[in-house]
Amino acid sequence: MFIQNNKNLSNNNSRFLNSTALELNILEAQAPYKITKHVILDAFNNRKHIISLAKNCSGVYLFQTSNGGLYVGSSIELYSRVTHYFRPSVIAKANKHILHFFKKHGLNNITLTLLIFEEEATIEMVRNLEQYFIDTLRPDLNETSTVLGPGLPSMLSRKVYVYDNKTLTLVHIANSLLFLENNLSMCRDTIIKCANSNLLFLSRFLFSFEPILSGYVESLLTIAELTKIIDEERKIAPTSIRT
Repeated sequence: MFIQNNKNLSNNNSRFLNSTALELNILEAQAPYKITKHVILDAFNNRKHIISLAKNCSGVYLFQTSNGGLYVGSSIELYSRVTHYFRPSVIAKANKHILHFFKKHGLNNITLTLLIFEEEATIEMVRNLEQYFIDTLRPDLNETSTVLGPGLPSMLSRKVYVYDNKTLTLVHIANSLLFLENNLSMCRDTIIKCANSNLLFLSRFLFSFEPILSGYVESLLTIAELTKIIDEERKIAPTSIRT
């Protein structure tokens, strides 16, 4: 657990954080799976702690704002998912309540709680745990009180092949749709739509749930290299096809 000075919080906000922490201790003990809790105060300015705790881990994350707001999310790739919220390009979209809050109020003094599985977890387990904390904590910054509809967990775990139509190469194989969504700062619906309709993302990239056996040669990039190329394409793409 990483604790920092709370002098910048009002008494009311301190009481809120302490109250929520006490409730979390109870809920952690009653959770349906074995988990370990870590709390990082002022998470944006302490991102080094996030990577040391969340890299290659699955679980649930909570954002607590200094004025009492609460958001609950989950991921099988906690580090990628949590830090995705801190990217300026993601915050600029403000397409979620939590992102709208970050855009309006900034990222300082956000308390991050990580609830990490002590065992290997499936997507279904991760989402079940998220639903448990949504049901019990009733976060006000979540848009809905339901995590996922039927059938979506299996879709999120599907492998995604990324092809570059400019170079006619297979450039990346993502182990899951969720991993690609988190790292490319994309809406999962866009990835699914492109994959199912053979539409080119940014008029260049083709997503597929199955390998394409002809027309492309393999020239794999790391996710960081692919993200850099896509970010450059976003800068020059017409607004109408940025997704």
